[in-house]
Amino acid sequence: MSNNFNAVAFAERLEEGGFSDMQAKTLAGGLWELVENHLATKEDLAAMEARLMAAITAAIDSSASLLRREAADARNELLAKISDTRTELIERIYEVELSIVTLKSELIMWGVGLVVVQTGVIAVMLKFLH
Repeated sequence: MSNNFNAVAFAERLEEGGFSDMQAKTLAGGLWELVENHLATKEDLAAMEARLMAAITAAIDSSASLLRREAADARNELLAKISDTRTELIERIYEVELSIVTLKSELIMWGVGLVVVQTGVIAVMLKFLH
């Protein structure tokens, strides 16, 4: 960290205010150490802000990328389920159509059978009447 604290000028000012040379140098040295090691400058804060913004941006980008991948996976999973359901429905429709055809065939056979029986009954009745 670079600071603009001038320890020598500060010590001279303390001496002008009545501090001894030793007191002024000790206080100026302690204050310089405090400023140098524990206080942040505007540049330090700007650099920290830039690092934080970069870290936040990277985290947001990473999260967005993860969300996009998860959304794509969910979409693909749903499309697969839709396809499976469509296939099952088509199979069930074919089964129902086959059942309808089978029933239709059976009804036709029963109908033909009834016509034959009716014809026979009518023929027998006509024979008795003549």
